[in-house]
Amino acid sequence: GIEGQSFLNHNVVRGLDAAGYCGAIRIFDWTTRLYPLFLVHLRSRMLHRRAIRKLRQQIVDYCRDYPGRPISLIGHSGGAGIISLALRELPDDCQVDQVVLLAAALSPGFNLAASLKHVKHRLWSFYSPYDIAFLAVGTVVCGTIDGKWTVSGGNCGFHLPDDVTDEDRALYAERLRQVRFQSDMVPSYNLGEHLGWTSCVFVAEWIAPLVNSPPQG
Repeated sequence: GIEGQSFLNHNVVRGLDAAGYCGAIRIFDWTTRLYPLFLVHLRSRMLHRRAIRKLRQQIVDYCRDYPGRPISLIGHSGGAGIISLALRELPDDCQVDQVVLLAAALSPGFNLAASLKHVKHRLWSFYSPYDIAFLAVGTVVCGTIDGKWTVSGGNCGFHLPDDVTDEDRALYAERLRQVRFQSDMVPSYNLGEHLGWTSCVFVAEWIAPLVNSPPQG
């Protein structure tokens, strides 16, 4: 997220560990590492371009060094935006297995098709209409990662842009799965606000199964 490395992303790691995730886990901090500059992290095109290049290269290097090994990406808020943009830049022969976007700070009309081309199985997007302070008021006032002043897709979900092709529609139908906040998530310490998605218990019970198991349907 735009806060950089913090207890939030460490909670995600702890949740994956608690669920028995057997792969290596790496936190990718794309920020300046100066928390007070969080608005710069949200809006700086230069910082975003640098982060996208760096993440792209890490994925390409891993695919080259460990061919056939699965790769899953999990991004929260602004980090979900950086992942989506970096996926677009991957070479044609490079794919990740699963992507999980938690409360993505992207505009709801952001075209995910170019990202979905580089996802082998599923891109899961978790969103909540109760995420008002950050992904409704916050991104209307300050903007989203893709530079739109609007309620975010992490609040209301993503929709197909008007200019999509039939191929894009097929990618959305095949690979995108959107999960709206539901009351069943409350016992996992997720109340539908911005930070609940990073609860250790929620990650262990809802997110880990998506990256531990092959997709079903």
